[in-house]
Amino acid sequence: MPPARTVRLVALAGALVVAACGQGDSSPDEAADTTAVETSTTAASAAESLPESLPVLRPATGDLGARAIIAGVVAVPGGFLAIGERLSDDAGGGDIQTVTTFWRSPDGHDWTMSDADPAVWGAWTADRVAQGPAGIVVLAGGDNGRAMLASVDGETWTVTPIAADSLGLPADTFPGAFPINDVAAVDGGFLALGQLVGGSGGATEVEPLLLFSPDGVTWQRATGPALAPTAVPPEYFAGAARLGGTTVIFVTADQGFAVSVWRSTDSVTWEPIGGTELFGGVDRVVLAAATDFDGRLVAAGHDHTSGAAAVWTSDDGEQWTLLSGDGLTGPGRYAPKVFTSVPGELLMIGTREPGSDGSMTGTVWASTDGEVWRRAEPDDAPVTGRVDVVGAASDGADVAVVGTQYPAAIDLATVQMNAWWVEQVDG
Repeated sequence: MPPARTVRLVALAGALVVAACGQGDSSPDEAADTTAVETSTTAASAAESLPESLPVLRPATGDLGARAIIAGVVAVPGGFLAIGERLSDDAGGGDIQTVTTFWRSPDGHDWTMSDADPAVWGAWTADRVAQGPAGIVVLAGGDNGRAMLASVDGETWTVTPIAADSLGLPADTFPGAFPINDVAAVDGGFLALGQLVGGSGGATEVEPLLLFSPDGVTWQRATGPALAPTAVPPEYFAGAARLGGTTVIFVTADQGFAVSVWRSTDSVTWEPIGGTELFGGVDRVVLAAATDFDGRLVAAGHDHTSGAAAVWTSDDGEQWTLLSGDGLTGPGRYAPKVFTSVPGELLMIGTREPGSDGSMTGTVWASTDGEVWRRAEPDDAPVTGRVDVVGAASDGADVAVVGTQYPAAIDLATVQMNAWWVEQVDG
C-alpha cells in the first residue's frame, strides 16, 4: 500500500440548524431488500476504491467561544473565511442584537474573529453563502427585504438589494421584497431560489422562483417547465452539479422529504428530470446534498427508516443507484449534509446520532470514486453534544466545514462557537 496522504479537514461550529425527522411506513427489512443488488455490484471494486486513510476529528483553536449563527464558509486567498452573525445582548434589556462577523484562518487550525465593515454590512445579516468559479455570493436579509453581496476575494463586497420591481414584477408583490431562501453556485454564475404566491377566487397558487446571475450582481428571472406552479414549492438547494454541458440542480421542500431535480444548458431555461421517486420515494428519502465527481452525479442524505447514510449515483440524472456498504451503516443514525473534495478524493460530511438522547457528533466519509465509502469514528473523538453541519469549502489541500454545537437542547442561549480539524490517519 502506498504511504498515506495527509489532508486536513476543519469543522467550524456556530450556525443555527433545526433538524426534524418524520416517520415512514417502510421497515428496515425493506431497506435491506432495496440495496441488496447494489451490494454485489460494488463489492468487487472495493479493494481498488477504498481511500488510503481515514479522516479523524481534531480540535482547533482561536476565537471560537462566541455565540454566533454561521451562514457558511468559503476559501479565499490566504486561507478560509467563515461568515455569520454574532449574537449580542450588550445593549441590555434582554434584546439580542446581531452583528455580521467574519472568522478567518490560514489553514483551519487557528481562527481569528472580527466584525464586518458596518458601512457595507450594517443593514444586512448573512443567511446563506455560495462559492463557485464566478466568486462568492452571500444571501442576506434585513428590514428592507433581501440583498445579494458579491465578492471575488472576501475583502471587497458589492451590495445588490433584490426587490420585486427589479425583476419586472409588480412592486407590491411582496411588501419590501419577496422570499428568497437559498443561493447556489453553478459553472456560469449563481442561482437564487424562492417562491411567488398568487392565485384567484380564494385559491392560493405557489410558483417556484429561480433567479440567475453571471456575477452575483445582475440578476434575472429564470423560466421553463420546471418552474410551473406546484402544491409543494421548493425551498432550498440540496446541490448543484455539472454533467457534460448540462447543469443539474437538486431542490428540496418539506425538510428534505420532497425532492425535485432540474436541468439546464444555459442556467436560464429549466426542465424537470423527476422528483422524489428518483431516490426511492417520500417514505424513505431525506436528500441533503448533491455534487458531481469523476464524471458522475452523487447525491446523499439518509434513510430515515433504517438510520443509514444514503448515497446515490447517476450517469445521466435520470436513473439513480442506491449504494450500500459497511461505511454507510453502523450503530446509531447517520445524516450526510455536505460534499467537498480534495484532489482525487470526495469527502462527505454530516452527523451521527449514536443514541436516543438527541446528542449528535460530527462524521466524515471519504471515497475515491463516489461509490465505496469509509469513515472513522474513534472512541476518543472530541466532538460531543448536539452537532450539525451547514457547509464546507476546500482550497485543494485543507477543507473547512461550518456547523453548530450546543451543549444540550438547541437554544440561542447556549449555541457555542467551536472548531475542529480532521487528520487523515492510516485506515
